[in-house]
Amino acid sequence: MSGGSTVTTRFSYDGRNVWAELDGSNNVQVRYVWGDSTAQLFARIDTAIEWVLTEHLGTVRDIVNAAGTTVLDHIEYGAFGNVLSDTNAANAGNLGYTGLRQDRDAGIVEADERTLLVTTGRWMQEDPIAFGAGDPNLERYVGNNPTNSTDTSGLDEQDDPSYWKDQAQRMLWLDPREKRSSPKRVGSEVSLVSLNVAFFQGFRHSHG
Repeated sequence: MSGGSTVTTRFSYDGRNVWAELDGSNNVQVRYVWGDSTAQLFARIDTAIEWVLTEHLGTVRDIVNAAGTTVLDHIEYGAFGNVLSDTNAANAGNLGYTGLRQDRDAGIVEADERTLLVTTGRWMQEDPIAFGAGDPNLERYVGNNPTNSTDTSGLDEQDDPSYWKDQAQRMLWLDPREKRSSPKRVGSEVSLVSLNVAFFQGFRHSHG
């Protein structure tokens, strides 16, 4: 709402990436420049060209002017995308956490297939592919490892190596303290862990 009237913003996609924002009459208001990867945002073009600086997850951290001399906005996030601070929210735009559309008022981030509630760090819907992603918790976001993983579709499998190593370790009843204190057993146990990691990943892909 703006001044008692409704403002309509439409999003046009190229694959998973938003390439433009349009008004209610389908006039282009903002265009985005992306790299070859999903959520690899480089720049946006509205009334001017602005560089978008992201970190390793694709999350927007800074908006910089075309000359690269002025930071127009700097954003700090919590682990699951909640905005902790923002130097100039008017320049933030609609793309934020992991390069996805972010509704700050509602506290949500919109992936292709599901919606992330940033206050809890959980999906608001169960995984449409059920246990095919490799996580028994169908609402958990990226195996509870948001520092190293993203899920821009809402359907991505759990590819964090530490997750599968943990699963293999549980299956083998291995005690990490034993591995550190018994050097002679390290080689065989690591091999077993590697074997079981490969087994879990193979099982996941063949039964996903």
